[in-house]
Amino acid sequence: MQSVKERICKMAERKKYNFENAAKILATKTLTDPVIPVKETGESDQDKNREKAETVVQAKIRQIENERGEKAFNFHLIPREKLVFNKDNEYPMEMIEQLADTILRFGLIHNLEVLYADETDSYVIESGERRTRALDYLIAKFGDGGESAGVDAAEYKMYLKNVKQYADEGYPCNVKKNITGNDEISDVEQIRAKIESKIRLRIANEEVRREDPARTQNAVKELHTLYTQLNALSSGRDRINVNEKVAQEFGVSARQIKTYMSIDKLIPELRQLFEQNSITLKDGANYAKLSETEQREIVALIQNGGDKQELKLLTDQLVAAQKQIKQREAEISTLEKEQNEVLAVKLQQEEKIRQLKEEIENNAKSTTGHQAELEETRERLANAEGELRKYEQLVKKIEKEKEEERAKLAEQTRKKTDPAPGMRTALQVENLLQMIAGVTAQFKEILDKYTAVYEESEGEEITAPEEYREKYRQVTNL
Repeated sequence: MQSVKERICKMAERKKYNFENAAKILATKTLTDPVIPVKETGESDQDKNREKAETVVQAKIRQIENERGEKAFNFHLIPREKLVFNKDNEYPMEMIEQLADTILRFGLIHNLEVLYADETDSYVIESGERRTRALDYLIAKFGDGGESAGVDAAEYKMYLKNVKQYADEGYPCNVKKNITGNDEISDVEQIRAKIESKIRLRIANEEVRREDPARTQNAVKELHTLYTQLNALSSGRDRINVNEKVAQEFGVSARQIKTYMSIDKLIPELRQLFEQNSITLKDGANYAKLSETEQREIVALIQNGGDKQELKLLTDQLVAAQKQIKQREAEISTLEKEQNEVLAVKLQQEEKIRQLKEEIENNAKSTTGHQAELEETRERLANAEGELRKYEQLVKKIEKEKEEERAKLAEQTRKKTDPAPGMRTALQVENLLQMIAGVTAQFKEILDKYTAVYEESEGEEITAPEEYREKYRQVTNL
């Protein structure tokens, strides 16, 4: 079983040291609550246990305040006349008397947070407007020395202990310098300061006003907008997850923040019913999932006096239909995705076919070029064959002359006489053979070119290649 101290400490930590709430809850708890062990022996024991609980709260307050040390602030006691309310605070100041009663019993738990305005030499209350009004209320009630009619002596004693010092010395404030309008501060930093100020104001206002879902929804929406604006001024690691940050400030889950934000999707008629607390946050979030036409069906049923069971039945039917629609949309989306993938493959195939056709056309052009080259080679071959025939005749003539010369040489050798005039010498014959060898080399080059073209023509038959080769062999064998 948790002790009072453990219960209050956890409550304080969860609410970020908001001991006003902790003390208020403690003060209104029944004394038979199991977290406060008491003896059912009479009023004195109950009072003793309550006093003990209050002492625990005060001790924990002092401990936490000492830990915090107020180092982040410039602390001052500010005269009441120099404190002005923040024009950005658009919330009504309800429950002042209840808060005043808490301050009367426990003192001011938190200092006010104010911004100093140079131009007016005043302090704008950034957080603590309700506390300020509660102090004003107490000072007005007890400030005349407790002589007003109906003032309880015990309450006046608590006033002297916990409140009178603020009337005499000033209200305790954590002062921050207002940097807006300061030429030495960049425009971005001034905008950031304004946004952060509004964020602190909204958080402070909402800590004790969460009984109204509609107001909380507005606060969530505004805080969401402010943090989004702050994100726009930040970069990299300074950027935050807005939903998680707002959820942290309100002590709820990020999913709950999304629920609050979904209320903006309600049609005006349902939004008005939500703001009048005629429909719950949960119901409003369910209605927000529906289309405008479906939401109007809900409005019609409410206006016709439909009970909660009928509303739930209609809502469930509409939500189920909406779910089916979303499933169909998801299936369609999947089919569209598959269709797009098929179209992409089709386009790839079309591009591949286009490339193949282009390649075929290029090959056809290349083949045409080879045919022209082949015709040219054939013509050159015919010319070469004509030249070859001439050389063959010349070779035969020379061969004949060689035989004649050899015969004459043999005859001359036998006779050992000089050659007859007009006959070829051995040197002249050798020169003529060298000339024939050169012609043969040229002819072989022509044959090689012809052979290359012949191979590129994919085996197209050319007339008389073997005959040509035979003639070439005859020449080379000379």
